[in-house]
Amino acid sequence: MGTDTQVRHGIRRKMLTTMIALIVSLLAILTYLQITNLQRILERELERRIELKEDILKQRGKTLSDTLARQAENDIAAFNFSNLNERINNAVREDDELIYIVLMDSNRIAYIHTLTPSLQQETLERKEDIYAVSLPAMPNMYKFDRNGVSIMEFIVPIQISAEPWGVLRLGFSIEHLNQEIEESRKEIISQNRVMIRRSTVTLLIFVAIGAAIVIYGSTKFSTPLISLTESARRLSLGNFEAAANIAIDSNDEVGVLARTFVKMSKDLKVSYDKLEDYSRTLEQKVEARTKELKGANDQLHGEIKGHKRTQEELQQKSRIVQLLEEVVTAANETSSFDRIAKIAIDRVCLYTGWPVGHVYVPADDGSGDLSPTSIWHLDDPEKFESFRVVTEHTRFASGIGLPGRVLAGKKPAWIIDVTKDPNFPRAKQVAEIGVRAGFAFPVLSGTEVGAVMEFFSSKAVEPDETLLEILYNIGTNLGRVIERQRAAEKIVKANMELKETMENLRQAQGQLVESEKMASLGGLVAGIAHEINTPVGIGVTAASLLEDKTRLFLTLYQQGQMKRSDLEKFLDISTQSSQMILSNLNRASELIHSFKQVAVDRSSEEKRIFSITEYLDEILLSLRPKLKKTAHKITIDCPADLKPNSYPGAFAQIITNLVLNSLIHAYDKEEQGQLTLEIKTVGDELHLRYSDDGRGIKKEHLGQIFDPFFTTKRGQGGSGLGMHLVYNLVTQKLRGSIKCDSVPGAGTTFYIRIPLTLRD
Repeated sequence: MGTDTQVRHGIRRKMLTTMIALIVSLLAILTYLQITNLQRILERELERRIELKEDILKQRGKTLSDTLARQAENDIAAFNFSNLNERINNAVREDDELIYIVLMDSNRIAYIHTLTPSLQQETLERKEDIYAVSLPAMPNMYKFDRNGVSIMEFIVPIQISAEPWGVLRLGFSIEHLNQEIEESRKEIISQNRVMIRRSTVTLLIFVAIGAAIVIYGSTKFSTPLISLTESARRLSLGNFEAAANIAIDSNDEVGVLARTFVKMSKDLKVSYDKLEDYSRTLEQKVEARTKELKGANDQLHGEIKGHKRTQEELQQKSRIVQLLEEVVTAANETSSFDRIAKIAIDRVCLYTGWPVGHVYVPADDGSGDLSPTSIWHLDDPEKFESFRVVTEHTRFASGIGLPGRVLAGKKPAWIIDVTKDPNFPRAKQVAEIGVRAGFAFPVLSGTEVGAVMEFFSSKAVEPDETLLEILYNIGTNLGRVIERQRAAEKIVKANMELKETMENLRQAQGQLVESEKMASLGGLVAGIAHEINTPVGIGVTAASLLEDKTRLFLTLYQQGQMKRSDLEKFLDISTQSSQMILSNLNRASELIHSFKQVAVDRSSEEKRIFSITEYLDEILLSLRPKLKKTAHKITIDCPADLKPNSYPGAFAQIITNLVLNSLIHAYDKEEQGQLTLEIKTVGDELHLRYSDDGRGIKKEHLGQIFDPFFTTKRGQGGSGLGMHLVYNLVTQKLRGSIKCDSVPGAGTTFYIRIPLTLRD
């Protein structure tokens, strides 16, 4: 009895400990979940603060960079760098977090550098400088560290006249932002610690309350529960009478539980007795079922054997499908028959297990015979060497031998034993060829046999009609490769002929371009000759008049009839005639000088430094015979001191063709037009803008104006080579670029960019 009491007290202590531990664990879990949830809330709050502060800085940086970029574009376009420099430096002084502003062009040359002014007009080489100009033409922002300082840089592209010029870079220090973020993080950590302390105190209070409740409840409920537990233990050992000793008469939950336990013990006793009866019945049924399963098992073994045969047939079909798939796939992926033929005989030999495969093709001499090739499959080359040698020296006519038989019938053929076949010449040429059974199938290109593939085994084999049918289908697919190869050969031949034709056309085009140059020079000569003829004709007339008056004056002098009035009249005529002769000869000399300089430059390939303004005057003087027949006006806007180092002849040819193009295509005969030529320097480039206000170019013609022989004035003065010549001179001779914009009815504009100094 003392032992039962000790057991009960032990159980009671264990239950008490378990319940207190359960309460502590539950409260600890709840406290942990609360702390974790609050920490997550505080972390999200920190992330929100960081994101808000960064967004404020990004928005301020974007607004300031966009504003300064637009101001920079206006000042750069107006060449007002002093005003731009003052704007940018004021922006840096007014913003404590703005460390620097850099303005640089696409070549990384710094025009403004507020952090290091000594770098202005220098090429910037830092990795962030190179990165800035490599970005696409849109605003960008990125972070980096320089000398221990964290920087957020805003990069804005600068465009002048819709063309990329460079970038404007604003570098903001984010140290203050990082400091604010760190202070927020410290504040969050402090709040987290306070929260943990409060939660711990709360946990301890609830643990004390829970322990008191557990001790009180255990005193009231543990004794009857221990009694029920002991009875349940005995019941589990098979003692169905254990519940008879339970004496709990209370009407609370424990009393209800005790009465239920007693009833359950009685029900278990009844169920146990029924289970023993059922167990004996089940043993008898299992014995009968075992006999039935043995019979079913014997039947199943028979079905498995049938399935194995079916599986072998399926595997055979699968290998056939795989063979067809491999050969057909290879045939579709290549246009070389030799390559696909080697693949095909390798795959067929692998499928059949036959050691020898070879390919015959029609002979090149047009005889209709089959000629051997060097395409082989030999599992053992040494064993079949004699057969290979005799085969490579044997041709077959239609109907002769295994290949000739296939050639004649255009269908597969099978020989069970070639050494006993009367129509197998190779067996008679060598005593032991190492092969017995053989089969072959045709490769059909349309209705013609493009090749014959033959295969041999070391032993006699009966014909396999299914295999021959498969190989016939393979031969049909391989025939398409022959067709593609023949088509490819025709294409190669056609391409060679086309290439030769294109070369002839290029030579003809070059000759036509040179003819265009000479025709242009010829037109210049004709115009200048006409211009020179006028002052020379006036000079000749004045000289002739002076000669007549001199002869008359000499006659009067010789006859002694000269009067003072005759002398004065002669002197007056002599003075006027001399002035007229001198004036017109000077005019002719100027024309000849201009013509000589322009003509020499056009025919010369030499590069030199020349004044654009002076040279333009000479070019327009040479064009005056064409221009004076029209009412057009030419306006030139060019710096007087602009002197490029380039090819003046190419420059003259470009200007001449642009003007003549406008005269021919832009206006009707009676129209008065405005031709404008603007020239300026941007960096180390010369930018030329030529425009007219004529009829413009249709949209469908705009992409063809630089093509050779394209003209809308065929037979009306347009050769179709003028603008092609301009394009070649700009892009090849002067190593520049040219672009044309035009709106029908609103004129045409050409944009030309060439190096200011053309280097060798």
